Amino acid sequence: MPFVNIKDDNDCRTSGRFLLKSRVSGCVMAALFLAGLSVPAQAAEEEYAGTIFEEIIVTATKRSTSLQDTPLSISAFTGETLDKMGYQNARDFIAGVPGVSLIDQGAGDVRITIRNVGSSIAQGSASAVAFYLDEFPLTLPEIELIDMERVEILKGPQGTLYGRASMGGTVRYISNAPNVDGIEGGVKATYSNTNEGSGNYNGSGYLNVPLSDKLAIRGVLYYDNTSGIIDNPLTGKNNIDGTRTIGGRLALKYAITEAFSFEMNYLYNKETSDGLHNVQPLLSGVSLEDGVIQIRPIDQPSEFKQRQLSATLSGAFDGFDVTLAASRSWRDFERRRDVTLFTEANYDNVSIAQDTALGSSNDTIEVRATSNGERTIDWIVGFWAEQNRSSGGDMAQNDRAFNLFGFYPLPAESSLQDFIVDSGGHNIAGYGEVGVHFTDKLTMTLGYRHAAIVAHSTNQKADGVFDILTGGQFNLGVESRVSQTVDTYKAHLEYDFSDDFLIYASATSGFRAGGFNAATPVTPQTEYKSDGLWDYEIGLKGTFLNGRLLASLTGYRLDWTDMQLPSTDFLTGGAGIFNVGTARIEGIEAEVIAHVTNALQLGVQLGHSDPRLTENYFDEGVGLTAYAGDRIPGSAKTTINVNVDFHTPLQNDWELFARANYRYVGNQTANFNEALSAAHGEISDLPSYEIVDLRTGVDIPMKDNQTVRASVFVNNLFNKRAATGFDIFFSTSLFVNRPRTIGLEVNYDF
Repeated sequence: MPFVNIKDDNDCRTSGRFLLKSRVSGCVMAALFLAGLSVPAQAAEEEYAGTIFEEIIVTATKRSTSLQDTPLSISAFTGETLDKMGYQNARDFIAGVPGVSLIDQGAGDVRITIRNVGSSIAQGSASAVAFYLDEFPLTLPEIELIDMERVEILKGPQGTLYGRASMGGTVRYISNAPNVDGIEGGVKATYSNTNEGSGNYNGSGYLNVPLSDKLAIRGVLYYDNTSGIIDNPLTGKNNIDGTRTIGGRLALKYAITEAFSFEMNYLYNKETSDGLHNVQPLLSGVSLEDGVIQIRPIDQPSEFKQRQLSATLSGAFDGFDVTLAASRSWRDFERRRDVTLFTEANYDNVSIAQDTALGSSNDTIEVRATSNGERTIDWIVGFWAEQNRSSGGDMAQNDRAFNLFGFYPLPAESSLQDFIVDSGGHNIAGYGEVGVHFTDKLTMTLGYRHAAIVAHSTNQKADGVFDILTGGQFNLGVESRVSQTVDTYKAHLEYDFSDDFLIYASATSGFRAGGFNAATPVTPQTEYKSDGLWDYEIGLKGTFLNGRLLASLTGYRLDWTDMQLPSTDFLTGGAGIFNVGTARIEGIEAEVIAHVTNALQLGVQLGHSDPRLTENYFDEGVGLTAYAGDRIPGSAKTTINVNVDFHTPLQNDWELFARANYRYVGNQTANFNEALSAAHGEISDLPSYEIVDLRTGVDIPMKDNQTVRASVFVNNLFNKRAATGFDIFFSTSLFVNRPRTIGLEVNYDF
């Protein structure tokens, strides 16, 4: 059953047509699928009355609060939900979050956009979303969701508590901590097959072991092999973008006293890919509807490796808690790219490979004190310090002689690129929040953060032809440095009408750090400033119908200044980041979750926004590149999620469960206008798309609290092809979603 591909240049005008005319096949299929399951269960309906809604405790505010009582725009998934739905990483759970979209750029390279705060859907643009594992920032945006307590998605700037990279929002992965209650563990095995690909398999396990009544360790191991889906007729190879992920976590927790505890964690994650996860429909002449084809003369493997060692000391005193947290992260990255088209060489005569290698490390330390207990004034005060270092570069060579740009002769194996750059920087910040409870219903919170940021870079080597032409030797051995201070603020007002209904209003700010673009033969080094964001928001949260319905509604306006945009300086040919003026994003988010019966739950999530420039932007290289009113690149104005969950008891205490999920993502603009789009291959927008996933299974209890879960699933039921982003720097390459995947999963927990 095909879907209508809506060419929604104006989502606001077409949203009504979408709801009425689009083939809401996913919703219909979900209803029929689960209604059919419910027929044999109706006899058991009266005697089966499970928990209406499980309370989810979150720590987004650095305090433990109930999700429904937290006056923020936040979504959360418990570990039980992640396991039952088969969510393995961010690619899976994002489908259930309103106003959030994801670009899958292949192994180790996932980009999440919250409320359209991202000035490009191109690879290479800086992220405006921060990612944390427990208390610590991650150097890569996602990890395998094995043995997780929960995942939290905070929407809007989180500048006072989370700092520089959280302008659009923050994603927090909260792992299960070691405990001394007893030995527990589990294993999971998954096998699936993907259309246009082949078999995928995944295995994982976790184990918790108490070593004494105060000391416990907990470990996680996982391996995932995902088949490729893209073919390359130029090399004659199929499924060239297969990936493999291997990794694990190890945690130790020691209860020093009843009031003090120490925890240490280690993370290792390595993702290897056989090729890039993108296609070239214009170059190959094959549309997405007809196939996923990549035209490259060479293989393009990559490897991302992430390691993190962290330690946390926590203590409780009379009136306040103290946390001391420190971490060191390492990231190693190797990649081969085909850059032949970038040099205007001809595939019939020559191919050019660019090898990139980068190693980096990041150190953080945080000291935080938080008031505890019930009191009129709550407070948080903290200090944050971060230092990063990296070293790496590119090397590119041509396999045969050719004329660069059609006129400059180069012999075979010329050094087109051969440079090494050392860079680093630090971020030192102090922050605090004060909450005043004027009554048991009215609370005001004020927050502030001051950050001093330094970034520096030194070209250590620049011997290639392109390095010389673009000024790589212009400041060889000379350190480039940029310094800035940034202040972020928070003002928040909350009123609880009752235990079941609250309203809040807030004004918060955030920022993304600035930096510099390297000097060229005709231009000196240029700086780009931090871009900043103010979020004005009002929201409501409530529980209704005797606890059978949860609802939330949020309206917001984001004022964005000095927006960063990755682009090309057409005077020098060098890529860089530029500040392109001001923008405004006005939007709404709504979520409703209802227990229709004790066995059937329906959830609907909606995000809609209007992201626009509010002033003209003029670039001396290409003239007027954007007008006030132009839509922000990378923005999907509308996202809709509908999910239906069903569960019912069977004989012998078995439980049947099923879930259907429908997701709609509106069209996304690629660049501000036709001139810039033409300069990057005439891609002007990416069409909207719809995806339906189904899963059903059974939970089988066994003796001694052991459980077996077996489930079957179909992801992308109607085999919808969708372009989710593009690579702006090397050609008109589109990143695509995965085709229909059918699989079986078995879990055993003890």
